[in-house]
Amino acid sequence: MVLELDLTFHRDTVPAHSEVSQRLFLLVRLRTSASDSLPPPVNPVLLAVAVDTSGSMYTRLPSGTSKIERAIEAIVSIGTLQGTIQDTQLALIHFDHRAGVLLPLGPLGEEGPQRLASQAARLRNFGGGTNLAKALEVIGEEMTRDQDAGVKKAVVLTDGETTDAPECLEIASRLADQGISLICIGLGLEYNEDLLAELADRTNGFLYHLSDSDISLALLRQALADVILKSRREIVTDLSLLLHLVPQVSLVSINRVYPMVQALPLQTGIPWRLGNVELGSELDLVLEIDLPRLPVGLFSIGDLSASFFLPAQSGSRDQISRPIAVEVSQDPDRSERLNQEVIFFVRQARVSTLANQAVDQARNGRIEEARHSIQLMQRLTHQVGNEAIAQVARAAQLELARNATLGSQTIKAMKVGAKTKTLCAPPTKPGAV
Repeated sequence: MVLELDLTFHRDTVPAHSEVSQRLFLLVRLRTSASDSLPPPVNPVLLAVAVDTSGSMYTRLPSGTSKIERAIEAIVSIGTLQGTIQDTQLALIHFDHRAGVLLPLGPLGEEGPQRLASQAARLRNFGGGTNLAKALEVIGEEMTRDQDAGVKKAVVLTDGETTDAPECLEIASRLADQGISLICIGLGLEYNEDLLAELADRTNGFLYHLSDSDISLALLRQALADVILKSRREIVTDLSLLLHLVPQVSLVSINRVYPMVQALPLQTGIPWRLGNVELGSELDLVLEIDLPRLPVGLFSIGDLSASFFLPAQSGSRDQISRPIAVEVSQDPDRSERLNQEVIFFVRQARVSTLANQAVDQARNGRIEEARHSIQLMQRLTHQVGNEAIAQVARAAQLELARNATLGSQTIKAMKVGAKTKTLCAPPTKPGAV
């Protein structure tokens, strides 16, 4: 089986005849693996790269160069990815208060690296405000101009706050319907991290934050290369998940917890679209379910099914289903025994919630509440063993104590970091909790 669907509750049993309703956390793990009947995927990739060419992109970084120069260098480097671009079609788009195609979608070919370099150099010739919606419109037009099958991705590099956020969200929903994922790379301190996060969420993409000191050729080049390399290895595409629950059992919340944290809308009987999964990777979600009072016994409370395409089988659609059953017991030892793997993911989602909560509290002058939220965030990051986010939380706590506020860099590091710097399992290093 190419895709495995595993369900695990956070405790073995539910106590019988409880005086109150019971909450259960259900870990849904979708894992991909190689199949003897399917060759390893080498998908053709359709990639659009949209670069912000507004005036702020030309300001100097601490390294002495500008953001636009770093972007040009990273884009040119795509042409040197020997052995990985032969099945890749590339489009290059610029946007400021306008948007236009510099390089139409198509294969690079033998002369591609030189042609890409010459068109990327034109990114120096623009300026103005930031209108991201126009870029997203052009991405959609360019991707649908060529009907060739392939994994569709679009990278957006921007350092500014766009003037048309609602329109961006509407277009992103249309791009998602076309199977286009947005990889959003926010540069510096001025971009709208909430908007880029929502664009990535709606299209099952990803989000990066690079501060001015982090905008290096190596990091940008790696981000672009990862988009191509991972897309080529996506063995499952257009994955969707459908939940049915019996009456009196309700869904309280659902969160994607790996590879990126995302709160999904509450719905049953309508599938969640979850995007693509590369070979040897996984996608994890946690569902919070409310149960009524139940007697001793084994009860079926619903079912969960995953539907997906297999590009290696010419896009054939497959489906797997699992029943959801709970055991109700009078044994207190069994009902109090917690599954630590599920608890790990519950905490990981909670870290992201606390990061957003602390930022909102600090922005509204509720400093003591923000300090408390960051303390809880620190505690949970240590419990899950996520040292990268623990460092971000420590820095935020110090800044809050020193300045009674949080700066833009700290806010972005907290919110984007807690959302994207996730773990798929607790670390095994000594000292990790």
